[in-house]
Amino acid sequence: REKLKNEIYTTPYTQEEALKKIISTLLEQNKIDGAIIVGEDHWKSLSLIIKDKDDLKTETHENNYKESPLKALEELGKLDLERIAIAALPCQIRGFRKIQYFPYLAKHDLEQSKQGKPIKIPEIKYLIGQFCTDKYNYGDMTQVLKDEGIDLNKVKKFKLEVPKLKIDTTEKTYTLPLKPIHMNEGCKLCDDYEAELADISLGVSENNTTSIIIRKDELDLFKNILDLTPDTEDLPKNKREHKKNRF
Repeated sequence: REKLKNEIYTTPYTQEEALKKIISTLLEQNKIDGAIIVGEDHWKSLSLIIKDKDDLKTETHENNYKESPLKALEELGKLDLERIAIAALPCQIRGFRKIQYFPYLAKHDLEQSKQGKPIKIPEIKYLIGQFCTDKYNYGDMTQVLKDEGIDLNKVKKFKLEVPKLKIDTTEKTYTLPLKPIHMNEGCKLCDDYEAELADISLGVSENNTTSIIIRKDELDLFKNILDLTPDTEDLPKNKREHKKNRF
């Protein structure tokens, strides 16, 4: 088992900026050959393949998406990348830890793909967790927006204010009932807000502050790179406890 610490900091960078700095630094220092970032395109969850620093530029994303992190992992194996980092949600981080640790899943050179064909997967060197409260059904969301006449392409931000959903667009702000948009089933059983099994985690905490949690000594290098300040208030606490206290 990993001997993980749990040091909480804040950074002046946004979550997206901090994540890109982490990935680009690992690439620059030759610690990894590529990466997978679980993100979204038009608010739909997708996995972005990073082969070099240029792939971190927004304008290059379009052709680098895969529908799932596992498909992205398979693709990086086809590209003969040997060491990678994965930035993902807490539930996905748990799955990738299993791929790292269990010999019958990850210690052979060739694995069996969904189609039953041998595939090669890269070594997962670093797991980067992204804070997560819950995920909601994409189909439900798009239907609600369609019914309300809201253009998804104009949405800037969704904010949960249970039992309401606040939607900021380029034109105006809407407040709609959350009830028609169902939470994904797996989220109902999850109590992990900060991706506790990740080597380093990041996300937005109280007052829109970006929090960074370092759990491995070798990643202390990001204290300077991300201009980290120790978090003496434990800003992620409220959201962490809210998620754990649901059970």
